[in-house]
Amino acid sequence: MPKNKCFLIFLAVTLSAWNASGANPDSDPQLLIEPTGFLTLADATALTLGLSPHLKPFSLQVNVQEAAAIQAAAYQNPELSLEVENAYGDGPYHSRDAAEETLSIGQTIELGSKRRKRMEVASLEIDMANQAYQVQRMEVLSAVAKSFLETVYAQEQLAYTEESLLMQQEIAAAQGERLKAGKLSESEVEIGRTALALARIDAETARSMWQQAKQALAAHWGNPHPSFQEASGSLAADASLPDRESLRQGLKNNPMLLLASQMIERQSSLMEYAEAERIPNLTAGVGVRRFRESGDHAMVFQMSIPLPLFNRNRGNIQQAQAELSKARAEQASAETRLESLFADRYEKLAAAYRETQAIQETVLPSAELSFRYANESYQLGKFSYLELKAAQATLLESRKKLLDAELRFHKAKVDLEILAGRSL
Repeated sequence: MPKNKCFLIFLAVTLSAWNASGANPDSDPQLLIEPTGFLTLADATALTLGLSPHLKPFSLQVNVQEAAAIQAAAYQNPELSLEVENAYGDGPYHSRDAAEETLSIGQTIELGSKRRKRMEVASLEIDMANQAYQVQRMEVLSAVAKSFLETVYAQEQLAYTEESLLMQQEIAAAQGERLKAGKLSESEVEIGRTALALARIDAETARSMWQQAKQALAAHWGNPHPSFQEASGSLAADASLPDRESLRQGLKNNPMLLLASQMIERQSSLMEYAEAERIPNLTAGVGVRRFRESGDHAMVFQMSIPLPLFNRNRGNIQQAQAELSKARAEQASAETRLESLFADRYEKLAAAYRETQAIQETVLPSAELSFRYANESYQLGKFSYLELKAAQATLLESRKKLLDAELRFHKAKVDLEILAGRSL
């Protein structure tokens, strides 16, 4: 399997673009085509952003709030009325001849800056919808990045199992020659055949796991049957441990905290709007009155305002105040939870880094040297097959532990990328 040392660069570039994008999908779905050969992380993220079904509802919610903002800015419609008095009654009023007809137009005037405050709430809700899209976008990108890492892991695990199978085939061939020469017992050869069969099973299992990882990766952009052949990347890319404090300073850019901050702004604006609702609106009107009996006309002026005797909007004001207090408490809780989560993820990153360094510098070189020595000694008849098998098992276990540690390291980096809101 190819190992591309540029993998971390792809990861950093992709993740650094998270906060710089708008709320709309980044790519035209009609222009996105899954590669049939090697798939890079950039390919996977572009396909996911353009085709993921998990982002569409959040993108549409922005449109919903924009439409709501248009409605929030609308003025109240004027009211046209026609009033007929002194008609179809008794005596001289039995017909319309003595009627008074009034045609008027009235307009409700919102006092207390209600319209402006309503528009402020609507604008903040658009901002929240955009930020909610960014939160979901980062979660989707985090998931596809981890899925990509797991695919690379499965590829490298497959490469190691195929290499182990090749080694076992070579050992089995050598055992056959030694059996013919009378230098090996049939029982020892049978043990070798069993080990070869197990190696084949391991290789098939690893291939199946690789196919499953590919399917899980392609599912992020809605493709149940992956077109790409391999994921282009390597877990063995050089990496260093980022500074803890510099990462921690970036927690203020966490998208969830930004959303919580916007929620406080929205609730504060809603409280101001609820307070403005205490002020009754003024209705003014003007019209013309016709006196049918005399044929004269006169102007009519109207003005009315509700008396806030029974409803001063106290309940809505108290509710808005409680919602604002709740939003502030949720922000404080999110900050505490974020600090705890950051400490946990950084410790996992540091532990995986230390384990990776120890295996690379000490364990793996020793295991490789031991296997080479055991293999040479076995060929010379100095070591038994069981001793060779033990050295081979140690080498394979060391490689697997290294892969596991590298996978944990890169996944922890992705988690910290989200928490810190910045590129590592």
